[in-house]
Amino acid sequence: MSIYQYKAGLQNAASYQSSGSPFVTGSSPLIGVQRIDFPNVTKRIQVWNLDAGEAAAHNIYVYFHEGAPLDNKIAVTAAKDTGPAHIDIDVKCTHCFISSSHAAGCDFRLYASLTGIEPKQMFELTGSGITE
Repeated sequence: MSIYQYKAGLQNAASYQSSGSPFVTGSSPLIGVQRIDFPNVTKRIQVWNLDAGEAAAHNIYVYFHEGAPLDNKIAVTAAKDTGPAHIDIDVKCTHCFISSSHAAGCDFRLYASLTGIEPKQMFELTGSGITE
């Protein structure tokens, strides 16, 4: 008889294969930078830029380290002629940052699919493509 107790973990494929627990948040409007902390490690994040009411395009940026340069921030652009925009990111992380390019702010919604992995098991996201 085995005494090993299987549990969720970063290297456990089943943690990412099963359906995730939902996490939803947003802001109306987002002004400046918002850090979003997840209660568990994510398996997927979707972000919607809902600010499509004006003629000029407005960006919100999604990134994974507060020190990320602009080149490492993912722009989600919404405009009157194209409507709301969204991005779907398959990523494991414990937090992300959302910022707005518009002085008056932008409306956004975020959906994350969470694993059963505790945040303390996750490593810090840094290096090439994140902070460099």
